Amino acid sequence: MVNAIPLSKPENITASNETPRLEFLSEPDHTWCYYYLQAELAHQQKDWHTVVDLIDEALRLGYAPKNSFEWLSYIEAHAMLGNFEAAEKMTSDLLTREKGIRNGLCQVWKRVQVQISAGSDAESRVHSILFQFACEK
Repeated sequence: MVNAIPLSKPENITASNETPRLEFLSEPDHTWCYYYLQAELAHQQKDWHTVVDLIDEALRLGYAPKNSFEWLSYIEAHAMLGNFEAAEKMTSDLLTREKGIRNGLCQVWKRVQVQISAGSDAESRVHSILFQFACEK
């Protein structure tokens, strides 16, 4: 998946329904992929509550990602909503299971750091989290 990242062009994605959609495939079953794709669209719109709600719903229904990178938007949404404890625990759990996800997690926390108010308690907490997970290199 990492090698495919340069092929992605998020600027080609539109979230509005103003232009007609061409239906090539029927709507997928409402399993993990459905909820994840909806959450990713909400993530692009910085609709953090919707990201969390969609992933929470999928988890309640017994669905979960097979790829650890699919947790990143969920972690970012929790952090952006100030749920640092939950986001930090998910980060720690992911790092314990999969060391190769460190760079992705660090990028999430650096994006969060840029978007929070300077001098706030949140900024101090995020800085501490970045240090704890060795993202400050």
